[in-house]
Amino acid sequence: MGRALVREPKVFLFDEPLSNLDAQLRVEMRTELKKLHSRLNATIVYVTHDQVEAMTLATKVVVMHGGVAQQIGMPQEIYDRPKNTFVAKFIGSPSMNLFQADCHFDDGALWLTVQNGATKSRLSMGPVQKANTDLNGKKVICGIRPEAIAKVSEGTERLDNTFNVEVAFIEPTGSDDLVVFQLGDSDVLARFDPNLCKSGERISVRLPPEKLLVYDVDSGELLF
Repeated sequence: MGRALVREPKVFLFDEPLSNLDAQLRVEMRTELKKLHSRLNATIVYVTHDQVEAMTLATKVVVMHGGVAQQIGMPQEIYDRPKNTFVAKFIGSPSMNLFQADCHFDDGALWLTVQNGATKSRLSMGPVQKANTDLNGKKVICGIRPEAIAKVSEGTERLDNTFNVEVAFIEPTGSDDLVVFQLGDSDVLARFDPNLCKSGERISVRLPPEKLLVYDVDSGELLF
């Protein structure tokens, strides 16, 4: 990198420059690279398989798969609204939850029905555009980020998309707990504050409709 810098090129190409460093040194070098980019005010094309590097260093991200650009945009834009299920699974650690659901329309609103054991869970998506009504009765893939799922306290007013689940297991990370429960045939992971629940406990969770995304079950492309 030093030899490249002294030549003062208009464009830098960094091809996984931190891949051989240990975890702590990579974090330190990400900070140095961020400072370097700000000081040089130069264009840097940075190639990496590490999504944390992509999210923290980039002003614009191009997600590639099989030599094809899957999505181009600002890091937060790609994180919040992945264009397809590949990007949804690739960006984020842990990645976005994806599970199948059936679409049904009722008085201009869209409902997603998930078979949850012997019962069915209904998720409201709220009002939708008329162009999406041809999805009525079809299967889709529903997506939501782990941190978007909220634990509902006892005695709280019950809102749409709130239902009871059993905690399968918990992965403590120190700053938070990764809580796993089942929804339909899929394991769903939520990111909660530490010590909010225990394995085997039944809790109420809510999936806010504004945080839900719907993907085509065949192409994997974002529908809305």
